[in-house]
Amino acid sequence: MMHHMPSASLVRDEYVEVVENLRLTPSLNILSLHAPYFASVLKAGQFLEIKTSESLIPLLRRPFSIHRIDGERIEIMVKVFGIGSRQLYDAEKGTRLLTLAPLGKPFGYERDDFDVALLVSGGIGVAPMALLEEALRARSKEVYNFVGARTAEELVTRYLSNVEVSHRRRLLGLQR
Repeated sequence: MMHHMPSASLVRDEYVEVVENLRLTPSLNILSLHAPYFASVLKAGQFLEIKTSESLIPLLRRPFSIHRIDGERIEIMVKVFGIGSRQLYDAEKGTRLLTLAPLGKPFGYERDDFDVALLVSGGIGVAPMALLEEALRARSKEVYNFVGARTAEELVTRYLSNVEVSHRRRLLGLQR
């Protein structure tokens, strides 16, 4: 089956509201956003772009993978790299964020020529894997996750099953 970019008629630019900010580490969090329209049209592998401030700094929007969709909520994972991601990391409940979505091409999980999926991710790249696993399981696929990170503290495996993890200390034989 051929996958296409989302039609322009699906893409919207609208405000979403922060309903929860779950801080996992001093530089990594999960933002839960009330976004009924986006929750109804986004698919695993697509992303959104968020204007992190009403000011001109930062000027450009920041792209984020969709971590999970739960009813009318979408979750994104934010890793602090600069001023824009810091603004999102610090966002409080009730904050409204101008958001453009759906963007990008969904993962090719709707194919029927496989039964087992091996999902490999590392660091912030783990963000879209929970939604992908959910979509694969809905299609009766067997799913295994291989997740890496620099440190054990940076490993994010919530909502993933059949997980094998690795981090730099473990790879170097320095596991505590």
